[in-house]
Amino acid sequence: MEYGTAIAKKKVEQMTDHELLMLMAKNSSSQKKMQIMTLITLVILTVSIIVSVVLIVPKMNRTLEDMSTLAVSLHDIVDDIEISLENVRTMADSITKTVNDNSEALGEAITKISKIDFETLNKAINDLAKIVAPLAKLFGGGK
Repeated sequence: MEYGTAIAKKKVEQMTDHELLMLMAKNSSSQKKMQIMTLITLVILTVSIIVSVVLIVPKMNRTLEDMSTLAVSLHDIVDDIEISLENVRTMADSITKTVNDNSEALGEAITKISKIDFETLNKAINDLAKIVAPLAKLFGGGK
């Protein structure tokens, strides 16, 4: 170790050929270790990516298919809602027309009822009752 440390402290120009070879061997060994670590990291990363693709892509495909089915269902629901809204509009128009038609008839009926002379009507009913009472007795309806 001391020899390696002493070599590392010298300038490259001052080193002997043997010392330079030793330094190169040491650096080569360090580079091999770094290359092996890099290779292991790349292998782990590649395996992780492959596993992710194998596991995730089918789930993504199912999710996309489900989303497509959902989109079709939503489109059908929107179509049904549009039809229902049109039916509601038609029904509301029909109800409005019926109310308007009936309000005119109701207004006419109220006008006619307000023109009735109830005193005269009551007198006529009483007179009719007086006339019908003896006939009812004649036919056995009165007691």
